[in-house]
Amino acid sequence: MSSEKYPADLLSGIAAFVQVGQSTSFTEAARRLNISASGVSRSMSRLEERLGARLINRTTRHLSLTPEGALYFERCRQILKSLEEAAEALGESRNASEGRLSVRLPKSFGRALVIPALAEYSVRYPKISLDIRLANGVADMEEEGIDVAMHLGQPRDAHLVARKLCSINYVLCASPDYLRRHGTPRRLSDLANHRCLTYIQPRTNTYRDWELTEKGATVAYKPQGVLNVDDVHALLEAAIHGAGIVYCMDFLIRKPVAARSLRVVLPKLAHEGPPAYIVAPPHRYRIRRVREFIDFLFEILAKPASRAIHDSKS
Repeated sequence: MSSEKYPADLLSGIAAFVQVGQSTSFTEAARRLNISASGVSRSMSRLEERLGARLINRTTRHLSLTPEGALYFERCRQILKSLEEAAEALGESRNASEGRLSVRLPKSFGRALVIPALAEYSVRYPKISLDIRLANGVADMEEEGIDVAMHLGQPRDAHLVARKLCSINYVLCASPDYLRRHGTPRRLSDLANHRCLTYIQPRTNTYRDWELTEKGATVAYKPQGVLNVDDVHALLEAAIHGAGIVYCMDFLIRKPVAARSLRVVLPKLAHEGPPAYIVAPPHRYRIRRVREFIDFLFEILAKPASRAIHDSKS
């Protein structure tokens, strides 16, 4: 391997190229690299000149990788990841965890439980930089460069390290004010006489059925919604302000139930949904900061997500 073919600054050019490949513009890549956009552009031009190939399509609005650039990007990303993991392996004996951690969480779960606890996490691990992505659905962790993710239901990728994080139940709730005005339903059939708040499923633009459990069997109840919204947090706000009865995952109502702004109704009809798993690629799970973040999630969920709900039944 000649030093002429592999100049000393090639690695820095590759690192900048990987950031460009993960960005939509030179400006965004420059912000991540803490250099100027013109500096990023010059670095990319030098790299293309050395390789004798065009890596990036440049326009006034955005950039994209050429086919050759996409191939080179994937190889470079894996090389940088291997170098990072080698450095992390050497640093495992350090007293303090440090570095960057990429985490993907379902939107509602992340907003309700994880984001509020991150101030405590940052105090405990001040040298960790967190990239939190709130997104629903299944992720390609390797493709997206994700270290830790939460998955609803049994993960399909058997190669991932998976640990069950918690169980999730679906419940019905309403505000005390609504129940004073309209009465408290005592049986499933009573719901026909109540104002129901339903969720519009964005992908299909259909109303979500309420899956309930009655006498050990799952019942799909089709509410006649008087208010239908494609955002579950907006539905909860409407329920808190007395608009009607809402159906949601139990972890979303821990705080309003504890604050007595919502009450669970028909608790015996609560339906057990898919459990939540925390997953990580095996080579990432061995990294100290990854394991510590996973342990932190288990710590903040040490009490079952439905604890506040059970307490409210008495």
